This record gives sequence, C-alpha cells and structure tokens, in this order.
Amino acid sequence: MTIKFMIIDGQSDFRKLLSHHLSVHWPDAIIAEFDPTVAGHLPTEFSGAGNDMILLGNQLGDRGGTQVLKQFLRTQGFLAVVYFGAAEEEVTVARLGADGFFLRDDVRHKQLIIRLTDVLNS
Repeated sequence: MTIKFMIIDGQSDFRKLLSHHLSVHWPDAIIAEFDPTVAGHLPTEFSGAGNDMILLGNQLGDRGGTQVLKQFLRTQGFLAVVYFGAAEEEVTVARLGADGFFLRDDVRHKQLIIRLTDVLNS
C-alpha cells in the first residue's frame, strides 16, 4: 500500500524539508505539497480525502496554524494531522487533538519517522 501525505505550509523550503524526511523513509510515498499563500486557503469542507495524513505547518499566510487545525479537526472523521509550530502553540495543539506536534525549527528525522509510523499504525 502506498502512503499518501499532504504537506500544508507557506514556506517552500520547509515543505521540501518535510518531503525529504518522508521520501527517505517511504520512497514510494505520494507526497502532495500545498502552499496556501499562493493557492489560497483550503475550503471549509476540505476533508483531507485521498490522503493518509496531513502535515500542517504554522506558516499559512493570513490564517493562524491553530485556526486551520481547529477547522480540520471539527470535521467528523478527519484524517490524522501532525502539526509543526512554535513552542507556545504546543498546549493549544494538544488540546485541539492533533496526532502529533513538532517544533518547526527542530524537526529531527528519527523522532519524526517514529511518530508518523505510530500514527499511521493506529
């Protein structure tokens, strides 16, 4: 089975970094990158369908990352979301129910892969 990831963030370098981490561990993964600062925000009814996991960064232009996370997780049955943000967002992200949290400026390959594998297996 091919794993499908969607990376949502407004910084190209960050999306490429996450894509690299994913493709090193899952070379057959399908990785979609979405830049809301160029393409616009995803519609309220976005369900993540067709993906196995969303990797959501906090650099989303004029919307806050936790605001978008809240929108996603309000959707019944929304797929797994792992959030990449600042230390001061961690408590809010956990309270909202994200499947994982990483400091955006300190993504470490081994920890990332372990957490994503755990989420995919649950």
